[in-house]
Amino acid sequence: MLVFYMIPVALGSWFRGLYFGLIVAAISGFVRFYADFNTYADFTFKRGVCVLEDEIFLLMIVIMTLMVRMMLGKSRTFLC
Repeated sequence: MLVFYMIPVALGSWFRGLYFGLIVAAISGFVRFYADFNTYADFTFKRGVCVLEDEIFLLMIVIMTLMVRMMLGKSRTFLC
């Protein structure tokens, strides 16, 4: 289900830039955390680590999307 959180992150960072992508990644990570927290009765350390891994994955999506955008020549700057 992480792909549904990845799509807005990739689109946001592609069309709006780094800062917007980071904001969308943080919001998507929080929404994922909230959904997991309300789904499971016991929120253990292992589930917390999984949420952290998901957030790191979303941040990597932002970086990789911007790198691909730069390689394709569709962006003049990295931070716009």
